[in-house]
Amino acid sequence: MRPTTTAGPAPLSGVTLMVIVALTIPAVDAMVKLLAASYAPAFIAWARYTATLAFFVPFVLWREGKAGLWPRDLGAHAIRTCFMVGAMVAFVAALAVVPITTALGGLFLSPVIAAALAVFFLRERASWQRIAAVLVGFTGAMAVLQPGTALPLGGLWALLAGTLWAGYVICARLTGQGRDSSLVALTAQTALAALVLAPFALWQWPPLDATALVLILAIGLVSGSCHLLMLEAYRRSEASELAPLMYLELVTATLLGFALFGDWPNGVAWVGMAFVIAAGLAVHRQRA
Repeated sequence: MRPTTTAGPAPLSGVTLMVIVALTIPAVDAMVKLLAASYAPAFIAWARYTATLAFFVPFVLWREGKAGLWPRDLGAHAIRTCFMVGAMVAFVAALAVVPITTALGGLFLSPVIAAALAVFFLRERASWQRIAAVLVGFTGAMAVLQPGTALPLGGLWALLAGTLWAGYVICARLTGQGRDSSLVALTAQTALAALVLAPFALWQWPPLDATALVLILAIGLVSGSCHLLMLEAYRRSEASELAPLMYLELVTATLLGFALFGDWPNGVAWVGMAFVIAAGLAVHRQRA
């Protein structure tokens, strides 16, 4: 008689992991927005990277050993980090004055901006589909940000965040994967970002109460966990299958924005978000 074996639970698919990430990560944006009412964007960005790094390092040591803390392509990581830091500070500045969905509307324009920049920096072909996607995405972003209405500066910060993140994407495609794993690269860039922002954080160092400390620690835990889940998702599934799922962030962002801040997108903003998502999906489909 053969012994019976009990099979363990099947591992979650990359798609399932990415859905979890997309629906969870807006909680970080909500906590950042709560902090932004009292603290400077550079300090919040530094605190986010530092807290995230605290959760990364033990995992990196477990997976990669001590060698994982010494990246081999430091120059490439440094260039990417400059764009990443700029995008994060601009995004936090946007969150301080506009709803979460509005800030995400500018950030989600990054694939469309990257598609336009790729024509000049990567010598990619300017097809009519790409041109149409850029025009649709820009129109949608204008509908989400609604320039000329209240708080136009927040919309400009959101656009700047999307533009700088597009620069990060272009740099990543120019330098390629390099000799470091995705986990090592992400840890290196997080550490460099915290280092770059440290002087600004010290210069603007505020008194921290218990609520702020709890929020910062929660931001590090949630952000770090989501990034690790995202890396695992990309290990299990194709990037073209996963990237569009990040637009699910708008679901949680809308609910949290309404529950915590009383923000609800108007009809024009909803149409604009649909345009931005459609343009982003078109860009992802062309790259698939």
